[in-house]
Amino acid sequence: MWEWRYADGRVCSTNFQFSETGTIEGFYSANESTWSLSDDGLKIFRSDKTLMWNFQVLEKQNGKFFFRSFAKHEDFKDQCFYLTQISKKQTEQDDSEKEETVRLVIWDLDDTFWEGTLSEGEVKLRLDTLHMIRELNNRGIVNAICSKNTYKDTREMLERLGVWDDFVFVH
Repeated sequence: MWEWRYADGRVCSTNFQFSETGTIEGFYSANESTWSLSDDGLKIFRSDKTLMWNFQVLEKQNGKFFFRSFAKHEDFKDQCFYLTQISKKQTEQDDSEKEETVRLVIWDLDDTFWEGTLSEGEVKLRLDTLHMIRELNNRGIVNAICSKNTYKDTREMLERLGVWDDFVFVH
């Protein structure tokens, strides 16, 4: 069973299932009809067989997967969606080994967290990175920064962008 939701936490469905035959069950829409899993991630196809979603793996934790994709359809342009595995088939649940989980992500800033170099002028926040940091925080994963930028300049920019409180810092 999977949960389909917006990046802001609003849930679209908690009945989303992937059948062994490649069809999607529990959520019926012409936009989400069939699926395939590959090294590139989870692809979801429309009923006319065109690609609708290309979810990429964010994390695999305790045998469960967490995927993220951005909407391609104009009605939802640039909205971020997540698929989170909320339960497994009963036969699989007790057989999986406990996996180590991610507890901390350390971010570089220039040309990674934001576009541009802070010491050379203006930078632009990347929305996909912001969504990812907020999702990690929601799951209890700590975000920190390792940067060549000065603490003062970094703090000023992160506060201006409204993301200072999304990180922890060692003083």
